[in-house]
Amino acid sequence: MSLNETLRLREAGIKAGSAVIRQAPQILEQVQEWIPSEEREQVDVLIRVMAGFDRDTAEHLEAVGTMSMLLAHRVGMTPETIAACLLGGRVHDIGKLAISRSILLKPSRPSESEWVELKMHPNYGGSTLTGLPRLKHLSQIVIAHHERIDGQGYPYGLSQPEIPIESQVIAIADAFCAMTVPRPYCATRLPNEALQELERCAGTQFNADLVIVFADMFRDHGLVAV
Repeated sequence: MSLNETLRLREAGIKAGSAVIRQAPQILEQVQEWIPSEEREQVDVLIRVMAGFDRDTAEHLEAVGTMSMLLAHRVGMTPETIAACLLGGRVHDIGKLAISRSILLKPSRPSESEWVELKMHPNYGGSTLTGLPRLKHLSQIVIAHHERIDGQGYPYGLSQPEIPIESQVIAIADAFCAMTVPRPYCATRLPNEALQELERCAGTQFNADLVIVFADMFRDHGLVAV
C-alpha cells in the first residue's frame, strides 16, 4: 500500500470514527436515564481507581463502553441490554487492577507465564463486581468478554449460545479499540484494517451479525475498506 493510500485511509478512519462518536452524547444522555444513579456512580468510582492505576486502561474502558453502547443501540437492543453494554464495556477490564503493574505496564510482549496471569483478569473482574450488589448483574458479562463464538476463548471455553449477548457486543468493541490504539508490543492497525480483521474472524471469534452492523456503523460515514 502506498504512503498516499495509507494516509487517505487513515484520514477516512479518523473522519468515520469522529462521525460515529458524535452520535454518542445524545444516545448516552438517553441511555443514562435508564440506569440507576447508584450504578453509574459505582462505575465512575471504578474508572477513577483504574485511572490512578493505569490511565491507558481507563481510557480504553471509556472507549469500549461508548462503542458497545453505540453498537447495541444500532442493533436495536432493549434499553436494559444497551445499558448493560455501556456499563459492562466501561468495567470489562476492571479485573486488571488485580494484575501486577510490572506485567500490565510491561513495554514488551508478555512472557508465557505473564499471559497466564493476564488471562485471569475476566475472573478477577467478575469477582470484584459480584462483591458490589449494584453491579453484580454485570459480573457474568465481564467474565465472558474474552469467550469466542467457536468455543475457543477463555476463561471457560463457552460457545455462542452460552455467551451473554452483552459480552458478544463488548468483545467486538474491545477488539476494535485495541487494534486501533498504539501499543508498545503490537502494530497499530488502520481503522479499515481493524474492520477487515473483525470480518475475517466473524463466525469464529465474533458474532457475525454484530460484526456486520459494527462495520456498517463506520462505513456509513465514509470509511471504505480496500
